[in-house]
Amino acid sequence: MNKNRLIIILGAILLCYMGWTNKYPLLTSASGTFINSGFTREVPWFGNLWYGLVITHASWASSLWLVIFFQAGLMAVLIYLFFKYFIKLPEYPLWALGFITFITGFTTASVTVSTIEPHIFSGLSVLSGGILLFAKEICRRDFILVSVIFVFSCSMDPSNMLSMVFLSTLFMIFGLISVRRKGTELLQKSVLVLAFTIISILMVSFIHHGVGGKFSPVNSYHTAILPGLMTTEQFQASLMQNPEGMEDKLDSLLDSKSLEMVQENDFVRAHGIYSAQNAIREMVALETDDAIMFSDSTVTLRAVFDYYNHEVRDVFISRQIFKIMQVKTWGGVQVWVSLAGLLLGVFVLKRHKNSSGYGFVIYLMAGWPVLAFCNSVFYGQAGLQSHLAWLWVFPMFIFFRESKAVQQHLSRISAILSINVISKTT
Repeated sequence: MNKNRLIIILGAILLCYMGWTNKYPLLTSASGTFINSGFTREVPWFGNLWYGLVITHASWASSLWLVIFFQAGLMAVLIYLFFKYFIKLPEYPLWALGFITFITGFTTASVTVSTIEPHIFSGLSVLSGGILLFAKEICRRDFILVSVIFVFSCSMDPSNMLSMVFLSTLFMIFGLISVRRKGTELLQKSVLVLAFTIISILMVSFIHHGVGGKFSPVNSYHTAILPGLMTTEQFQASLMQNPEGMEDKLDSLLDSKSLEMVQENDFVRAHGIYSAQNAIREMVALETDDAIMFSDSTVTLRAVFDYYNHEVRDVFISRQIFKIMQVKTWGGVQVWVSLAGLLLGVFVLKRHKNSSGYGFVIYLMAGWPVLAFCNSVFYGQAGLQSHLAWLWVFPMFIFFRESKAVQQHLSRISAILSINVISKTT
């Protein structure tokens, strides 16, 4: 087997570490909704149908293990390609494997990969978008592969689509401003990323229309933002004015034909202001959210029982069910790792302007508040930035690549290892 493919496979296995530890893919209260939507072909009231279909087909309707293997495989491929085009060293496959090992041990990347939820694809859409924008002299095969993964990942969640529309437009404007100094390359690539984002929106809209829904990337625009809307003070105050009719009010919101309650109370405008304010809090909310602890969701358990009946026993012997998953430890370490990545990223911008990863660091720093805002629009205070924190390790490795001191230490370690190997063979 090709050495590079072996490294990708090994990286994917490492990324599923939390699944191995749990003895089963991690489940949340929302996992059941996605599983059900994939088999029933009903568009869920939040998110979209695409991830549910991916669960159905990636699992071959036989095992949820195949879903997290699929997610880990896509992530390992993108990380490998990132180091191929941004590190540009003969040993880049080993750099990629080292990166995967690091984020598995010191961030919650493995938690995100091993969970039956579309959060991993937020990071993959950002990473693939960054490769499309800033990779130099990318070969046709890799370009097609990254483009397909980008469209695929962007389609998984409406927040991904909105984020990439904002990000591609932002860099398109920057490309227009700097066209005289830097040429049209960034402008052309930004237009291409925006075009791919529009393709993902249209693709999901066609899928929804094909199963009898509306030609729209979401079930309904006002219910798509309902998880985030419910966290606003104005919405909660309106519900508490008549606690007895609370259930009826929620039912009216879930009815895609009724917008009266939303329009009458001007919730959407208030939600937009709240999302902008909440984005500031979300940018630094990098500890793992409690949803992963899985509070015995009946919907999720029922979905596994209905469609993966032979795996019900595995669910009930998992560490997650017994609430002994120590995910919070990774969340605490992740905060410091992300801070280190941010500081080293700033150092790269100041000292290594000719670095091949310079543009990607700018992209990540500009995109972080955009991602926080878009996640706030759809999900409120959900702590979803914790699922993206592993991206901050990229600036750290870019710094290692550019630092002469680090390179000298790596050369010494490599020389010592080579001497040991030679001595053992002789």
